[in-house]
Amino acid sequence: MSLSSADSRVEVAESAVIVGELWLGVGVRLAAGSVVRSHEGAVRLGHHARIGAHATVWGDRRHPTAVGQGSVLGAGVTVLGARIGDLCRIGAGCVLLPGAWLGDGCVLADGTLVPAGTVVPAGTVVSGRSAHAVRSATGADGARPDTPLTDHPLHRRVGRPVRVPVAVPPIDGHDAVRSDADATQVVGDVELGTGCLLGIAARLVAGDGGQIRLGAGVQALEHAVLRADGDEDLVVQDAAVIGPGVRIDGARIGARSVLEPGVVVEPGAHLGPGTLVRAGTRVPAGAAFGPLAIVDGRPGRRIGTLHSGPSRPPWLLPASP
Repeated sequence: MSLSSADSRVEVAESAVIVGELWLGVGVRLAAGSVVRSHEGAVRLGHHARIGAHATVWGDRRHPTAVGQGSVLGAGVTVLGARIGDLCRIGAGCVLLPGAWLGDGCVLADGTLVPAGTVVPAGTVVSGRSAHAVRSATGADGARPDTPLTDHPLHRRVGRPVRVPVAVPPIDGHDAVRSDADATQVVGDVELGTGCLLGIAARLVAGDGGQIRLGAGVQALEHAVLRADGDEDLVVQDAAVIGPGVRIDGARIGARSVLEPGVVVEPGAHLGPGTLVRAGTRVPAGAAFGPLAIVDGRPGRRIGTLHSGPSRPPWLLPASP
């Protein structure tokens, strides 16, 4: 990591990105490819907190995020409007949804999903998509009891503006477009509709004769990966939302659908208009769901039907003025 802060005690990797205004403690580390998007100073990273590679952290005034002193977020973690206590350890690929609250000294196993509004008592080891308690944490679970806690104030840091330009398709759809500043990639035969927005480190890769087509107003958020090859094209219809860390390979996503963080959609799947896919769901290859379906599980199955389209999630990218 390179030291890129005026305060040399904060380490921000060259490829990490800070968007908006946030509050940092001393000794904070942001690893390669991590993204912190903070609206109106709503993200607070406590002293000696560590944000792992390719992690996504988001917060706004209604859904603030706090990572406590000495807490460690593993690679690919997604934290959206959640509170994490001091000396917690969050395993790779975990997802914490708005309103989740972890007490001090909690340990989350890799891939744990903490649903919105869930409160986890201090010192608990948690695992699974339903974030069930396994046992009480011990020193062997990898917490950092040697990290000194302090009441020193955090300091303010301002990153790039919280404003994302409307994505513009390449002149030649077969050319690769790359922004080294934020690692967002559009590669191969890709068409982006009017008003599409791509989050930091989103990747759209069409190879081997495949095509990717995004309709008007589609959002693909931080660290989303969309792929297509000659066997299966990828079509995402108007106003669909692809959440942080979502992976889609050659599928069809209906208009106004919402795919929550950490969803995996396998080749040949078909989601009807207005589908809601719950966080961490794996939609199996070739699966088909009709309009307004609520899909959950690994493998995903229909667990209900919406009366109207899914609500727009709070963690969307702000449209350009």
